[in-house]
Amino acid sequence: MMCSAGEINLYVSSLVNLTKSAETGEAAQPISNLNCNLTHWDQACEDGWSKGLENVQSMNDLYQNTTTILFRGGIARPCCGGFFCPRGLPCMIRK
Repeated sequence: MMCSAGEINLYVSSLVNLTKSAETGEAAQPISNLNCNLTHWDQACEDGWSKGLENVQSMNDLYQNTTTILFRGGIARPCCGGFFCPRGLPCMIRK
């Protein structure tokens, strides 16, 4: 249920875009990815919730590939203590 490198990269990029939007007065773009987008937005996409990964081929997919977002399926679960689960990503980041 931990965020992959690609998901963390997406989250940090969204924070940078949010900051730029605030500076320019433009509307901020929401995080959109394979798991949370306009056509698929379930409970795990809300803050405080996460899901596990399905069919992980290698640990390289999780922690070294900063561009790939892997599919998360199954049942949404509350975020664990000591972690936070941002809105728009169905995973956990350590505080």
